[in-house]
Parts: sequence; structure tokens; C-alpha cells
Amino acid sequence: MKSLRIAAVVCIFVAFVAAVTHRMNPGVEDIFDAESRLKISRPASPVAGLAQPVQVGVEIQGGDIALILVIQRNRFGSLGNESNGVLVGSGEAKIIQDNGIEKTIEIVPLQLGTVNCEIQVFFADGGVAKKIFTLHVVPSSRGVTKFNLNTGYRRMFLILEDEEEDRRKLLDPEVKYSFLDDPIRLMNLTEMKFSVEQSEFEPVVRVDANGWVHALRPGKAVLVGDFDGVIDKIPITVYTKEDVPQDYRMPWNRNR
Repeated sequence: MKSLRIAAVVCIFVAFVAAVTHRMNPGVEDIFDAESRLKISRPASPVAGLAQPVQVGVEIQGGDIALILVIQRNRFGSLGNESNGVLVGSGEAKIIQDNGIEKTIEIVPLQLGTVNCEIQVFFADGGVAKKIFTLHVVPSSRGVTKFNLNTGYRRMFLILEDEEEDRRKLLDPEVKYSFLDDPIRLMNLTEMKFSVEQSEFEPVVRVDANGWVHALRPGKAVLVGDFDGVIDKIPITVYTKEDVPQDYRMPWNRNR
């Protein structure tokens, strides 16, 4: 991921330097006055599968192109990954078809839920054009090699503390795709499916749509996560304050 961040910064810096250098020449119009040069054709469907390529048509005219960038964001920040060391998701645009003015760009969505995709075009004359469109990203199991319901922990402990906020934990799932170098840590869990194997009449835990697991009573249960048909399970044990094992309160066990 470090190389991804460095490469993205280099791309933006090169484009910025080119634009600013040209901007110093007299008679050049404002560099941000180029919106009319870029038109985009949004994907046929606003719904996309996680990590599944989406094709976006663009029409660019009005000057030579220095660089085309794609920046993908959700409410948590910018999104990026790599495939065999090549930037995916954000960075220099992947052009899969070039017919001169009309081009087709491939974008790989990298988070669930609402993702904003910004296409930026830097022109050789200093012009900059930007367009933004939104995708709704849902789970896709195509290419999945591993799905972890709670990254780093294969079981969960909860204690019936006095305060409600101390009786719950947030799941931290991730999914690994064969064609991406890094796993995707899932941030928006409302697109996933959760269920609990436990007594219907005396439930031990409750899981919210956003991934919070709440302790209800002492006992054991099994939490099930469904990522587009790929299943992972983790056992859960709920303790009273009096019955919790002594070593559980140690710092290295507390977050399990």
C-alpha cells in the first residue's frame, strides 16, 4: 500500500507541475475553466459488485491530454489498491478503449455502499476538468479467495458490563480477491448479511445491520457472516462480570 500512495502522489504532482508551469505563461485561461471539455457516460447500472470492473465512457476534447486520473472515495476517505504492483481503484486511469475523443475507462470499486468516483483530466494547456458520479457497491464473491468475518480474531468474548456501550463490539471483516494485492477491509457493513446460531427463545447476542454485536445474556452462540454466498463463522462467548476469566481482562485479550 505504501507504493500505491507514493505512485498516486507522484501522478498528481506531475500533473500539477505541468499545469502550473503552463499557467505562468501570459494569456492562458484559468486552469479550472475546462469543465466543458469533459463529458462522461455513467455506467448502465448504478449498482456495482465489489472489486468487479466497471466501464465508464468519457468524451474529452479541446486540447492535448497530459494526464487522466481517477479518485475513488467514500465517507471514510480515498480508496486504492494494487494488482501485481499496478494501481487499481484510484490513480492514473486505465483506458481500455481509445477512439480519440471518445475513450472507455475501467474502474474497480473498492468499498461497499456509496462510492464517489471522480475523473480528473489535466490538459497540456493547463486546463483541468473534473466530473463526479456515484456507484452503489454490493458484495461480489467473484474472485474471492478468503473472507474473514472478524479480521485477526477467530472468536469473540463479550462481558455483561453495566453500560450498554461496554457490552458490544464492532466486527472488522475483510475479503481477499485473487486479482488484488491487498485485502479489502470492509467499512460499510450494511450491505452484508449476518445471522446467529443460538436459541430463538433465549438469545445470547444481537447483531445489528452495521456490524455491532451486543451481549444479551451469558452463554454461547455462533455468528455467521454471508458475503455473497461465501460464509465465515466465529464462536461467541458472553460472560457475566463475575464469571469472566481473569486473563481475559489482560490488554492482549480485551479486543478479542
